Amino acid sequence: MRTSDDIAVSMIHIPTWENEQKVVEITQPIPIEEWLQKSAGSGCQVEVLPYDSLIAGGRYDGGHVVMVHDHEEENTYMFALPPEAIPLLLGLLPDEQYAKLVDRTPTLAGMHAP
Repeated sequence: MRTSDDIAVSMIHIPTWENEQKVVEITQPIPIEEWLQKSAGSGCQVEVLPYDSLIAGGRYDGGHVVMVHDHEEENTYMFALPPEAIPLLLGLLPDEQYAKLVDRTPTLAGMHAP
C-alpha cells in the first residue's frame, strides 16, 4: 500500500462522470494531504455521492468519486480518489457516509473505523 505522500487526487469533469461514469481529469493530480488541507481547512464540505461512485479502470481504479461544495455551497466539484485515499476521509465525512464509502470499496469492504 502506498504512503499518504504517494497518494494523489484529481478534480474531474462532472458531466462526463455523471453521464458516462468516466474519469476525465481537469486538473493535474495533487497530493492527498494538500487536498485534505484545502477541503477541510477552507470550510468545504465533502460528500459521498448518493449512487455507487466506484471507479473502474485507470489511475483511480477501485477508488471513488466524491463531491465537494465550497463554503457557500455555490460551487460543486468532483474529485477522483484512489482506494488508498478512502481511509484518510475518516473524520472528514459523517460516520454513516464514511462507512458507506468503505463498504463500496472492494479493497476495504468489511474494514471498521478505529
